[in-house]
Amino acid sequence: MFFGDEHLARAEERLREICPSPEDELALLGTILATLSGNESTARLRRIALDIDDLCSQVRWHLGQALLILNSCPNIAKAGEQDAEYIRRAGFHAGALLLLRAYRLGADRVMYSDLSEARAGGTVGGWIFHMLIDSAIHRCVSALDRIAAILWTAADLPPSNVYFRSKKLARIHGVFGSTETAELVRLAETPLFECVIAYRDRLTHTTKAYTRAAGFSPAESWTDNEGRRVAWAPDALDANTLFGLGNAAYHQFVDALKLCNPVLERRWPI
Repeated sequence: MFFGDEHLARAEERLREICPSPEDELALLGTILATLSGNESTARLRRIALDIDDLCSQVRWHLGQALLILNSCPNIAKAGEQDAEYIRRAGFHAGALLLLRAYRLGADRVMYSDLSEARAGGTVGGWIFHMLIDSAIHRCVSALDRIAAILWTAADLPPSNVYFRSKKLARIHGVFGSTETAELVRLAETPLFECVIAYRDRLTHTTKAYTRAAGFSPAESWTDNEGRRVAWAPDALDANTLFGLGNAAYHQFVDALKLCNPVLERRWPI
């Protein structure tokens, strides 16, 4: 997506303010790993470090584009405020939305030039905004997993699938026993991090979130084994809350990177 210089400058300034790039930390990580002796393990570590660097830029691009959309289409942040109360409360039944799919005009359309154009009860801008945040969160978790993988290798732990989760980080802490590794374990146990992981896992494996800015939120209901009616309410995320989740994921990545580097500096002095 491309916007005029005025919108671009405003979004760039805002991005530098709320999501500054960890330039010193990225440079230090690269320097530590670039100077290691060459073997398969260190080659993989250097590749991971490059991934982290690029993922950081990608996350900031996605968040920056989301800011551009919010600046250009401020109605996205207010999407749904004028809806009838029953729509906000109950959403639209998922079965009805599925049945109407075959009758909607332009249901298969995905290319647009106007962000304010209506789409599925929301706007094109809102639809793209949500995709940008989803992608930013996914990339943040990917970068965090790579930080854990570097530390796992630095700890000389046996080969394993490593993720940025408290159990894996606790094993790393068991080797280093440092203030930084203890803080990494704590970071992976915070409610905020658990919220980010739960959002990413649902997106990847089970049920993606919906926001009113991107279209009508589906609702469902069923009768349980005891004959009680159970309602699955529509998602209540608004655009500002969704951006906040993406921003939080980014700052968790930056915090983890800052904690990772001192451990690596002691393990592999430059």
